[in-house]
Amino acid sequence: MKPFLICAVQVKIVPLGIDKNVDRCISIVKQLCKKYKPDIIVFPETVTTGFSLDTKVIPNIYTELKKKIPIVYTQVGEAAKTCKTNIVFTTYEPSNIKNKF
Repeated sequence: MKPFLICAVQVKIVPLGIDKNVDRCISIVKQLCKKYKPDIIVFPETVTTGFSLDTKVIPNIYTELKKKIPIVYTQVGEAAKTCKTNIVFTTYEPSNIKNKF
């Protein structure tokens, strides 16, 4: 087995700040790739929103997630391709059931 390098990232998440969180993570990916050239970069669960999907804070959070998750997949995928690395970036998968992921 050939040796490989994994970078585990713990990042301060902006609750429900999908765009800010994704932008920050992609910036971190670029920095890690430049400095360490990792084979895999791993981010924490719910890195796009934090643990709360409080509909009182953002009443349309489910609608927002359904619109933004495909864009997030594309952005993170492009960052992985550009940096020639693999990224574990757990987020939500939309469901056909209303307000469920």
